Amino acid sequence: MKGALTIARREFKALFDNPAGYVLLVVFLVVNGFLYFRAAYLTNSATLRPMLDTLPWLLLFFVPAVAMRTLAEDTRTGQLEVVLSQPITELQLLVGKYLGAVFFLWVAILLTVPIPIGLSLGAELAWGPILAQYVGSMLLAAGLAGIGLWASCITRSQITAFIVAVAVMFLLVLVGLNPLVVGLPPQLGAIAARLGVLSHFDSISRGVIDLRDAVYFLSLAGIFLTLAYGALLGRKLAAGHGTVQRLRFGVLLLVAMLVVVNLLGSYIGGRIDLTPGRAYTLSPATKALVAGLDDIVTIRLFASSELPAEVALMKRDLDDMLGDLRSAGRGKIKVI
Repeated sequence: MKGALTIARREFKALFDNPAGYVLLVVFLVVNGFLYFRAAYLTNSATLRPMLDTLPWLLLFFVPAVAMRTLAEDTRTGQLEVVLSQPITELQLLVGKYLGAVFFLWVAILLTVPIPIGLSLGAELAWGPILAQYVGSMLLAAGLAGIGLWASCITRSQITAFIVAVAVMFLLVLVGLNPLVVGLPPQLGAIAARLGVLSHFDSISRGVIDLRDAVYFLSLAGIFLTLAYGALLGRKLAAGHGTVQRLRFGVLLLVAMLVVVNLLGSYIGGRIDLTPGRAYTLSPATKALVAGLDDIVTIRLFASSELPAEVALMKRDLDDMLGDLRSAGRGKIKVI
């Protein structure tokens, strides 16, 4: 663990020693601030929800830009072999690189704290949801960082690593979009919602820290870190060697176990609702009623695609509640 922390400190410091690190931070903060205040002025509301709505799409490009150099650059320059010749294992190197990238992403997210502080000077904010929103943002960044590190591990080119990471992250974001989930059969739609990033992040962005969402993001990072570890070890072994086959089998087995944990995590209880009055928590009676449905119940919501900004906020909260009902229904509730 000591070796991993040493690598993490080195990686974190390298991001700030390089002007590119400051450029990434400035671009992230400027784009995030612009998108947030543009939406906040339109809705005329003192809330962080506009920032949380665009954050996954912003991290879709920011995380690969941060993580693309972690291993790809070391591989291209030959520095990776030099580092591994030291008393450090591949696992320590991988964990250290991952933690360094995650710490940098967390710093970028925490640099947006002046936004709620500024809002609190002119409005009364509920700090419970804001705390949950920042916890969710950090979990999201940690989960996506695993994808970025894996993409950087499988190629020598930073540009290729960036493109691969963006493609995989976009696929995970796309899977959780409501139009796609609605068009699938109920059981398949429920699985797609569990695998998608947005369905898990939306719950936390409302101010609710759910253990199921935490398990999802941690297992997501674990899956891609396992794949990266297998790719890193595979470089040391000769092709066709029996050890390579055993390594691939072990990696696939561990990935399969993490996928199962990811899917079964949706059945784990445990939620901290930090909203005033626990506004987003279904009552036990409602959960029991929905879980005991004998047949599929279809809820059809009719809403204009051009709602005024103020009404759009109410529509979004209604979508959140319907999402909770769909999750509690375990495939028995279909929302259209």
